[in-house]
Amino acid sequence: MNSNPPPASLVPGYRLDRYELLCPIAAGGMASVWVARVQGKHGFEKLVAIKTILSSLAADEKFREMFLDEARIASAIDHPNVARILDLGDERGVLFLAMEWIDGDSLTVLHRAAVKRGERVPMAIALRIAADVAAGLQAAHELADRSGALRGVVHRDVSPHNVLLAKGMAKVIDFGIAKARDRAAAPTATGEIKGKVHYMAPEQALGAEIDRRVDVWAIGAILYELVAGRAPFEGPSQIASLTLLCGEAAAPPLGADVPRPVAELIAHALKKDRNKRFATCLELQRAIEHAAVECGLVATAGDVDAYATELLAARVEKRRQTVELALKAAAEREKLLGSVPQADSSGSLQGLRALSEIHLSPIAQMTPAHGSAQQESAEHPTWRPPEGHDRGGPQRPTRAGWILVFATVTLAATILWIARPHGPPPQGASPIATPSAAPIAAPAIASAAPSPAVSEAPSAPAAPSGTAVPSGLAPFRPAVTAPPSASGKKKRPHVDDGF
Repeated sequence: MNSNPPPASLVPGYRLDRYELLCPIAAGGMASVWVARVQGKHGFEKLVAIKTILSSLAADEKFREMFLDEARIASAIDHPNVARILDLGDERGVLFLAMEWIDGDSLTVLHRAAVKRGERVPMAIALRIAADVAAGLQAAHELADRSGALRGVVHRDVSPHNVLLAKGMAKVIDFGIAKARDRAAAPTATGEIKGKVHYMAPEQALGAEIDRRVDVWAIGAILYELVAGRAPFEGPSQIASLTLLCGEAAAPPLGADVPRPVAELIAHALKKDRNKRFATCLELQRAIEHAAVECGLVATAGDVDAYATELLAARVEKRRQTVELALKAAAEREKLLGSVPQADSSGSLQGLRALSEIHLSPIAQMTPAHGSAQQESAEHPTWRPPEGHDRGGPQRPTRAGWILVFATVTLAATILWIARPHGPPPQGASPIATPSAAPIAAPAIASAAPSPAVSEAPSAPAAPSGTAVPSGLAPFRPAVTAPPSASGKKKRPHVDDGF
């Protein structure tokens, strides 16, 4: 029986440990990704990406183990071509990874944008990206434990979706199904295939024992697709693609426009007999860089960044606007709610949800068009405007508006209750008989701030029938002040407004 607590609902403004969620970016089959911020003293602020298990899977122990395994593996890899894992947390049933915020797009997005424009990714750019991916995977393959023994890490899902481009550098992400000697999650069952067919090595598709050379194949398949415009073994369906992949025939030869050294290294990486393939990603990286020099196709990170920025300028600008809107919404939440703690009460969550309906509508309209970075591994952005939300014209009253109205009315009623007449009349005045009334429970007074004295109380209630009032006696109007606290300071009433 699973003893994990049910996961909390995630809304903008919710805090997972020290990370404040700003807006959702994307969701995949297993996890969702948010852009978040962490703040410190003296105005320190840093954006991060928060990856969490989908609520529908959060109670599944198998998925939790896979998520934890990803954290253990990826966090141990320290290389500029692998996305960094910064933190792992478990907050009120929400298991999450804090990752570096990568302000860029996936290789899939870049390739599709090039195809849409009627061109292919320049070969020099493709070679630079492939060399970076090989360098990052080599670092993963060489990951060792404290005794120095290799942990046998194999990514198993290297694809353009899991390669992000940030400032011209390629970064490998998503080690969720990586193979490693010390994984806690159950190994792949017989007949179960993990990975994407178009980038999968034959031995992986056949369910045979795999090693780092399946990642070598995947890099070769990515490079083939970038220079040829199609996958090396591409059929009309996944079954047809698998049939081609597991057959004896090699991939179709590349066109005459591909330089011979480049065509040869790709063919070498895609050898179906893995013993004839490059043995390591380091060998493949060196072969790519040598071919680039030999063919005059050398590109730098700056060249890659310039090409990606020019091709994806609209996406870059929309992503910038999305983050800016999310930060502005966070600032407005702070003004209305103060410093929101970890949202452990239903009232806090309701308030955050209500504010989200107001402040995240512009973000909701923008996000699906340009899901960021982290994210393309998740592929499908999930944030949608609240149902029935009016996108045009003045804002209609929302839950947050009604909450604020209720809080104001409650506060006014409390002040009037405290200001009603108390105590006996002054000496020499005859008391005015009033009808008995049921006692009214006073709200808790928690604020230590002083309260101004009320100089005049409301008019005394009329005397009931049969009550004698001395002739010529004016109604009694005592001056009422708030009772002093134990410390001698006056207090003003505090009303819990639901947040």
